[in-house]
Amino acid sequence: MTRLLYTPLIFFIILGATSCSVSKYVAPPFTDMDKILELQPGQTVKEVSETLKIKPYDVVYSHDKGKMILIYNYRVKDRKMPLPTRTAEQTMHSESAQRQGELWYNNNYRELYILFQDDKLKGIYGEEVLAVGAQVETMDAYLDGEGGIADASGKKTSANEDLLFASSVYKERYDRKSAQLDEDKQAKQRRNMLLGGSAFTILLLIGIITR
Repeated sequence: MTRLLYTPLIFFIILGATSCSVSKYVAPPFTDMDKILELQPGQTVKEVSETLKIKPYDVVYSHDKGKMILIYNYRVKDRKMPLPTRTAEQTMHSESAQRQGELWYNNNYRELYILFQDDKLKGIYGEEVLAVGAQVETMDAYLDGEGGIADASGKKTSANEDLLFASSVYKERYDRKSAQLDEDKQAKQRRNMLLGGSAFTILLLIGIITR
């Protein structure tokens, strides 16, 4: 009888400990490649947001030159296709298989950096381009004496200045996100240790109560 009376108590203790481990999906609004390709040079900030169907996620200003970068998040589509067990290799490498399958958005999202000059769309940069552009400052052959990017004649170009500006924004955000991921990883490890300790404590209490 005593064990039956303590059963609800044990149940609620376990429920309280495990409720902390419930997963949640947190993600920003996304646009996609189809909408990105609809963007046109000279569009205003409002027109760009309307075309992408989402509002910007973040903003970076350069007041001295009237430049602004708005950052949007987007996802790309992959294909999901069931493969026969015996002929999986032949199926996935066949000509027809390159276009078959259900289109779906993968779990990874990317950042799109849109440069505005005096509230007019001037440049569009994806993460992959900026990941390379962010390293350009280490290539002395492409830098002039003032730290800006120069062309083959040694003259600084507007397009290269824009790339350097966008790349510097990307690098700062990448470094900060990497630091945040490290902090999150450490916090997760501490949380798992706490849950493990809680589970051990619950088992110990169960052993004492049921004696």
